[in-house]
Amino acid sequence: MTIRPIRVTTMEPLAARLERALVRFRVQTAHNLLDEAFAAGQPEVIARDFVVPLFSRVEAGGDPAVTRFAASLFEIRLLVQARGWERIDGPRVTLACAPREQRTLALIALGLGLAGRHCRISYLGGFTPTAAVIEQPSALVVVSAEEDDLTLVERADLRALAPLLIGRAAPALAPALGGTALPDDLEVATVRAASLAHRRSSRTGDATSPGDR
Repeated sequence: MTIRPIRVTTMEPLAARLERALVRFRVQTAHNLLDEAFAAGQPEVIARDFVVPLFSRVEAGGDPAVTRFAASLFEIRLLVQARGWERIDGPRVTLACAPREQRTLALIALGLGLAGRHCRISYLGGFTPTAAVIEQPSALVVVSAEEDDLTLVERADLRALAPLLIGRAAPALAPALGGTALPDDLEVATVRAASLAHRRSSRTGDATSPGDR
């Protein structure tokens, strides 16, 4: 499948306008600008190359209120783009944040890419207890973690799943959990995760059940 890229340079004026709207808490303006962004390319690409980098820029500004406002607005808009990803015919991939992790945008962007590569998504969101992750029958589990703060029980729970990991703490956590740290490049991470999900599915016979439709 060919994913049409967007030109980051052509999107920069739009990103600057959206950043100003976020800093000023202008909800409707921010939504209107996001409408423009999503009209410019495929949801996967806009999420990966526009929303996630812009949020990083906003977060680096250091204002907690603006950061939280932007995170909430971006999460809502990305999940709108994700409608139906739980009904795709393909291997199930569970996406979850670590128990004390609230950053969801890169995880959702990854999920949009996986859905575009015929993976069925179970999205559990931020602050996910590891017990909830275990309950999901999946070909693959991806956990987002910015901090290496898992308890011994949480580590044991996730070790049984051999998850893929994204986020700043992924390289440190992966060996301890018997998992694999995905690269920071979300496009490369998506391709690798999708390939692994399909390989595992072909071995385990994971398939969409009537109850999932």
